[in-house]
Amino acid sequence: MPNPKHDQLIKDYPKALSNVVCGIYYSEGWHTLINNLCQLIEQAINRMPLELQDQFKVEQIKQKFGSLRFYMNRTTPYMDGAIHLAESMSYHICEVCGNSGRRQTVRAWSAVLCDPCYKIKLDSK
Repeated sequence: MPNPKHDQLIKDYPKALSNVVCGIYYSEGWHTLINNLCQLIEQAINRMPLELQDQFKVEQIKQKFGSLRFYMNRTTPYMDGAIHLAESMSYHICEVCGNSGRRQTVRAWSAVLCDPCYKIKLDSK
């Protein structure tokens, strides 16, 4: 199902996200975190010589094992640091609402949720 926020990310960060081959899959609560990371990646690409800019592309953005996974075909040490920081922060941000959260298990799946969102997920069986 198309997501307008994902489409907007691609428009806002065309160099980094112009060729996402494996997709963008995350819940609303992580949008600000991912938007900020994409902004850092796009700015880093824009500072590179023109002949190198096409070599750095995001391949996939998703939640896996309860945290953010952000895959690129190629990175720099700066990009690696930004990605690592965002992935680490995702362990503490509710992926549903964006409030403070922690990794919890819902029907054998790990997710980072605040207590109210966790309760809603449990009750929606």
